[in-house]
Amino acid sequence: TVGVVMALYALLPMLLAVTAGRFCDSVGARTPMLVGCVLIASAAAIPWFARGLPALFVSAALLGVGFMIFQVATQHATGALGAPDDRARNFGLLAMGYSISGFIGPLIAGFAIDHAGFGAAFGVFALARFVLELCGALFHQSPQLRNPNRGDHENGDEQSHQDQCRREGFGHLL
Repeated sequence: TVGVVMALYALLPMLLAVTAGRFCDSVGARTPMLVGCVLIASAAAIPWFARGLPALFVSAALLGVGFMIFQVATQHATGALGAPDDRARNFGLLAMGYSISGFIGPLIAGFAIDHAGFGAAFGVFALARFVLELCGALFHQSPQLRNPNRGDHENGDEQSHQDQCRREGFGHLL
């Protein structure tokens, strides 16, 4: 059963990743990030409302697609962020963010499952996703995330990573 859930998490992303990349290339990163967030939050809410294996199967498939779309868009935005010399550092920070979430997410899930059940764990993550999405919508979005053809720095000045993230409106996405 666990193997089927894990396989469903990976099946659709495997089939749709190239299409998601082309979509990001055509519309920029912002719209796919929003689509990915909505899919992740919706998928996480399914086991909260519907118990049982069928709900987990559907949830796993939607979570996989949502995360894949979000990840492809995030990588697209990370590649476009800053000067070409900053790309290695930017991708390193992105990888660090994924690593931290890969540690904290299961830790929170384990505590939630142990103390309130798996349905509550999905509810916690669905609620967190909606809250984070609302917070992200309140921030100004970078034109770079909307426009895939935008060039690097307008002014050509060297900037720290933190200044660049603030200026680009990208910090809240990390």
